[in-house]
This record gives sequence, structure tokens and C-alpha cells, in this order.
Amino acid sequence: MKPKILFILTLPPPIHGASLMGHYIKNSNHINSNFNCTFINSQTSKKLKDIGKGIFSKIFTIIKTNLSISKHLLFNNYDFCYFTLTSNGPGFYKDLLTIIILKSFRKKIIYHFHNKGVRDHNSNLINNILYKFALSNSKIILLSPYLLVDIKKYVRDVNVYYCPNGIPIINHNYKKISRRKNKLLFFSNMINLKGIDILLNACKILKNRKIEFYCDFVGEFLDFDENSFNKKIEAYSLKNNVTAHGGKYKDEKYSFYINADIFVFPTLNDCFPLVILEAMHFSLPVISTNEGGIPDIVDHDKTGLIVEKNDAEILANNIEYLINNPVVSNKMGTSGRKKYLDNYTLDIFEKKLTHILNTESLNK
Repeated sequence: MKPKILFILTLPPPIHGASLMGHYIKNSNHINSNFNCTFINSQTSKKLKDIGKGIFSKIFTIIKTNLSISKHLLFNNYDFCYFTLTSNGPGFYKDLLTIIILKSFRKKIIYHFHNKGVRDHNSNLINNILYKFALSNSKIILLSPYLLVDIKKYVRDVNVYYCPNGIPIINHNYKKISRRKNKLLFFSNMINLKGIDILLNACKILKNRKIEFYCDFVGEFLDFDENSFNKKIEAYSLKNNVTAHGGKYKDEKYSFYINADIFVFPTLNDCFPLVILEAMHFSLPVISTNEGGIPDIVDHDKTGLIVEKNDAEILANNIEYLINNPVVSNKMGTSGRKKYLDNYTLDIFEKKLTHILNTESLNK
């Protein structure tokens, strides 16, 4: 008989890393053929701008979701529960209600972290107690060994699995149509913590050095609206070098990767960005930061370059280096594509997650 698992995860909309991976898991042939699955969507925000805000306005959805969880637990004998837990903030407090329900039914829990922040919020006495309650006697799935430090205070190494994210292989026939030289690409939601100001300042430095380049910013406007971003571009005299395009999806999104030369992602706060995997899929060299699990993805000097966070001049220096060394840049892109195919396809992710869940089903 197949193990019976209750999956509590976030599903689109909105589209972000955790919800996209939740979508892949829910629709995985590997998962559904190996387990008897029940899927419950714990998402309470319908728009990206609402994530982490207005928890009181979401109370009805929270109550409805947890009533559904309780009903399923009452009438089904699950081997264990898989839960995509929010690591901090209002989302963590919201998830505590679900944890209380799961623990009251004495269910084994496997948490899958797609974010981080436990270490930054556990100095508070109350938070420390809550994290101990939530994470005790549980198994954890992390995206990278680099992220273990975030929860190490509460979890023994033996209770931790590692399962890097993966994305589908896209069989495309897109052709490069851009005639611009040295085209840079930033792809993410327009949030300050993704390093947008750092990249804009780096672009300003490159222009002052008379480096020929063009940079596309692609992503939903959140911390920045289109008007304020364009005003900043104008203030930096970058109107001929930078364009913000808003959110793009599927074919439109892929065309930006195809027409780029270098992927630049100077994030200040991340775990395991899917956009870096997408860039590697399209054979782009990646410039990013020593943040979260990124050093696991980007091999410095081989598939890209890892730079210090929050330093526009260092970022500009590394962009200039790849612009001036196209052979090196192309070689990094080719190596990145190979690393993606060897480690980060969706099929590889599904098989690793299936193995972890099968292992836990045998250890119940």
C-alpha cells in the first residue's frame, strides 16, 4: 500500500518561488504515483504585494484552511504531513495554528523550507519558545547545506535532508534577435532586497566608465512602481541604458533570457533563487551574491561570479570583466547549462523529494 501523505503547501497565485515549487509537487507524476496524496493550499495572498501583510484580513481564509486540515486528519490515517513552513514574520505566526493542529493529532511533520529568517528572529524570548515548539521532533528539508545555520539551534543534523529546487527543461526554438551589445538581465520581482538599487548604481558606474551595455529589468513592480523607477533612471542619466519591463511570463520571459548576455542578480536576501536556475538553463553566466544557497548554485569563476553584497563598485567591476572577456563569459554560460542539466532539472528535484518522502515513510 502506498504511503498516505497530507501535503500542506502554497500554490499560485501569486507566483513566487515557494508557490511555483508547490505547483510542481502537486502535479508531479513521481509524487502522485508513489504516494496517496492529499493537497491543501495554505496560500492566503492572491497578489504578490499582499504577502506578509494584513493577516487580520486573511483570517477567514486561515480558519477555512485549518478546518479543512482538521477534517482530513480526523477522517484519514496519514503516515505523515508535509508542510511548507514560513520561517518568520506574520506568515510564521499564521502557520503556528496549523502546527498546533498537526501536533494535537500527533502527526509526524516534515517541514520544507523555501525561505529563511529563523536565526534573525529567534533572539526574542517568545519567538525562541515558538521555534522550539514548532521544530521539535520534526524532520526538515532544506534547499542547501548553506541554509543549515538558519535552523541549527533547533534541529539536529541527522533530522535534515537536502533537496535543491529544480525547474523544467524548456524545449524552445527561440532565436536571439537583440542587436544590442553587452546585454545584461535582471529578472525578479522589483523588491529592494533583490539589489535593484545596487545594480542601478553599478550601471551608473559602467556608464561613467564609458562601457557599452544595456540592462533589462524584468519583474512585477512592488517596492518600486514604474513611474518612480523611471524617475530614478532619468536621475542617473541611464535612459539609453536601462529599461524596466514589468512582469513577463512564459514565452515573453524566455525571450529575455535568450537575448541576454549576462545575468546579474545582486540580491541581499534569498534562499535558492529559481531565476538563477533559469539563467543557467539558457546558458547565461551569472553574477550574484554570497547569499543563502547561491554559492551552492553558482561556482565562482566557473559558472559565474560571486560578489560581495551591497557594493555597487565591486558589482560594476565584475560586470565589466565579463563584458571585456566574452570567451570567459561564454564558457561560464556553457558550464552553467551543464550544471543545471546535471543537478537542477525538475525531474531530478522530483526524484530526490520522492526518495526523501519514501525514506520517511519507512521510518514512521
